[in-house]
Amino acid sequence: KFKVNEAEKIKEREHLVLSFNSKFMDNLKFQSILSDKSVVKLLPPPLQEKSPLRVYYRYSKPLSLSVCNYSKFLKNLTIPDVRAILNSQCNCNLSSYNYEPLGHIVTGDLSIANDPDLRNILSFGSKFRIPCHQTVSEIKASIDDDLTSFIKSKSKKYHLKNAAFDSWYSRVSDIVNNRLRFYKDNHPHVFEQTEDNVLEREGVKEELKRLQKLYIICTIDKASNNFAFICKKFYVITLLKELGFDTVTLECTGNKTYSPLPNDPDFYVEQIASTLRDKYSITIDDQNMCLPRLFWNPKLHKNPYKARFIAGARSCATKQLNILVNCSLKLLREYFKKYCQTIYNNSGVNVFWSIDSSAQFLESLQGSEAFNLQIYDFTTLYTNLDLKEVDDMIGEVIDLIFSERNKYINICKYDTNKCFFAKKIYDGYHSFDRDQLKEAVHFIIYHTYIVFAGKVFIQVLGIPMGGNSSSPIADLTLAKREFNFM
Repeated sequence: KFKVNEAEKIKEREHLVLSFNSKFMDNLKFQSILSDKSVVKLLPPPLQEKSPLRVYYRYSKPLSLSVCNYSKFLKNLTIPDVRAILNSQCNCNLSSYNYEPLGHIVTGDLSIANDPDLRNILSFGSKFRIPCHQTVSEIKASIDDDLTSFIKSKSKKYHLKNAAFDSWYSRVSDIVNNRLRFYKDNHPHVFEQTEDNVLEREGVKEELKRLQKLYIICTIDKASNNFAFICKKFYVITLLKELGFDTVTLECTGNKTYSPLPNDPDFYVEQIASTLRDKYSITIDDQNMCLPRLFWNPKLHKNPYKARFIAGARSCATKQLNILVNCSLKLLREYFKKYCQTIYNNSGVNVFWSIDSSAQFLESLQGSEAFNLQIYDFTTLYTNLDLKEVDDMIGEVIDLIFSERNKYINICKYDTNKCFFAKKIYDGYHSFDRDQLKEAVHFIIYHTYIVFAGKVFIQVLGIPMGGNSSSPIADLTLAKREFNFM
């Protein structure tokens, strides 16, 4: 193994993560503190080379985590619960919020909430973060915890003693305390609590509890800052139909997309953990020792409304491998795009039609003489892709780009944004050669498990919406098919 050369190291910058628990944090101007020469020179030499440190903030949870209940509902759902829900009466037909084409309540109308304070806070959207209040001592304690965590983390990474940061820590703390003291003496009002947490008001708590009991609350597809309220019975029926259940007997035979499996989730989690440990030296942390659950968000822009099914992969057994595959395929796409550009330069034939964003598409229209523009979309894409074809197309791109010069893809263990081709393997990096990347992609697409009501399914057609590497897998598959066609 080889170490990254010094020139590459200098280009990197380390970062400090701070908890943004109060708006007052803006007043501290922490980036200016870390950029101060008197602060930088007190860092241990390995970190001075990667200074000034960047500041990343860890924000409080968005409103959606307090309001949306679909995740908790599905986590606790069992087959007896499903049967009880199917046998219950929903009375949607008596409600003014009933969506007639579906016969159940599916709405984004916030007037469904009776409490005006709850309606108002919901109107700010699912991504809104309720302002928090902290005293001077609480701000100090929070910053101190974050500085301590930073020191422990970097000491371990660079094989240093915690004491090597003592002078730096003291200097940063002194500047922070001076700035806090200035505001406390001259602008004490910035520490005063101007309003309470709306979600803690008794009326709001009771109304939100009522809504969560009656409905599934989630976000709207293509408008994720908006909340949707869906009849629980209809939400469950939609999932049952998607997975191939008989909604009367609850017998499950599966369908062309999902096939039911005989064992419980722990069995398959352990299988994945064993493979990742033995083949990729990846140890799954406790949080990810689980399989994703299938949920759906309403497509209110469709007529009639439809559902977008997503395998929630925020925590799942294949997440760490998925992230590495995601980084590798994004890099592969960059090289494939350059390869296609060379073909275009030599022949005038465009063989690469994938775009990075809608902005790139709009830029391409500048100065064009198009008089008629037609746009098409896939009704269903991810879950209709043939797995063998996906495997073959990704394999062809890998064979095309990998070479003696591009022998390994190296992904930094501490920052997955640092990913590159090289002739050799580097310390501190995950590495894939040609065959290893093919094998990792194959494992990902053929081991897509989801859980519903404690029952495990494997996806036998298509790739899941919500998977950490699903987007680049679909993108490269279609790009290579277009390349072959051209």
